[in-house]
Amino acid sequence: MRLWRQLATRADAVQSLGIDPAVLNASTGNKAVLANLAAQLDRQLVAFTQRVPKVYKEKPQEREALIRLVQLWRNLPTRALTLQSLLSDLKQISNQKPEPPRPADPPSRPARWTLGNIQQSATIIVGGSFTWAEATRGGSRMPPNQSTLDGMIRIAGLAQQARNRVGRPFIITSWYRDPVVNAAVGGVADSRHINGDAIDFYCDGLTGNEIYWMLDPWWPGGLGRYVQFPYLCHIDARGYRARWLN
Repeated sequence: MRLWRQLATRADAVQSLGIDPAVLNASTGNKAVLANLAAQLDRQLVAFTQRVPKVYKEKPQEREALIRLVQLWRNLPTRALTLQSLLSDLKQISNQKPEPPRPADPPSRPARWTLGNIQQSATIIVGGSFTWAEATRGGSRMPPNQSTLDGMIRIAGLAQQARNRVGRPFIITSWYRDPVVNAAVGGVADSRHINGDAIDFYCDGLTGNEIYWMLDPWWPGGLGRYVQFPYLCHIDARGYRARWLN
């Protein structure tokens, strides 16, 4: 990890993992404290190695760091023997049937969503169907503030009720839009999409009219249809009942 991050000393590496080297040195006589610091260090190192496949850019220091890791891990005396060991692994792998990569374990779900802890693959509400990836267009349209994020959560809860009533998946075409994107797609200046609490979607096998009439009796907010796009439907959580045909 020190080589990867191009840090000068081992103490700098420990510091970068969130542990004060001075505290570590001062704790050498206290086995309980030292064991706790060692466990914390192990967790940080394991987390670092789990990130490596995703962030590896083939930089010289990154490659050398990984070679050195293999050398130490396999207790090999020289770099040349390490490379030979890796080439042997490569030959063995080339003769094996490739296995799909195992996805990393998802992080634990936070008690409350904030701007700093959004997880793209997670459902917005517990037990729901809609993910943050759908709400943010794969992370390309992130909410700018907590109010907008709360609007996205609010519509996710209501939309889940609507989805359960319709009995079919909602395929999202538009959720949160910033003012620039909203104007570019022809949205009105006060569009609920800017607030984060509006969704445009369609359902396979249903027209926008059919979805509209299924939701109309009970939907508490805005509900709309599009003449130009007959399979799309719009819902929003504006706080009062509104119906429209665009």
